[in-house]
Amino acid sequence: MQGKELIKLAKSYRRLFNSEEGKYVLDDLKKRCFADVSTFHESDRVHAFQEGNRAVYLTIISMLEMDLQKIQEHNEKEE
Repeated sequence: MQGKELIKLAKSYRRLFNSEEGKYVLDDLKKRCFADVSTFHESDRVHAFQEGNRAVYLTIISMLEMDLQKIQEHNEKEE
């Protein structure tokens, strides 16, 4: 993904999840997606499913915490 597209996407994530409704949903996802607990399960399938849930949550968090200034500076250097 190009830098400008990534910045646009990250800003969209922030608008969505920084709203009151978004914070409410993110808190629910945190509980449902194993953010603070182990995903280990004896069944490989269950474990893989739970890891997939966790990966989605972690992707959202990484978009919210991304340093957009560094991405912008990198883009300017490449242009």
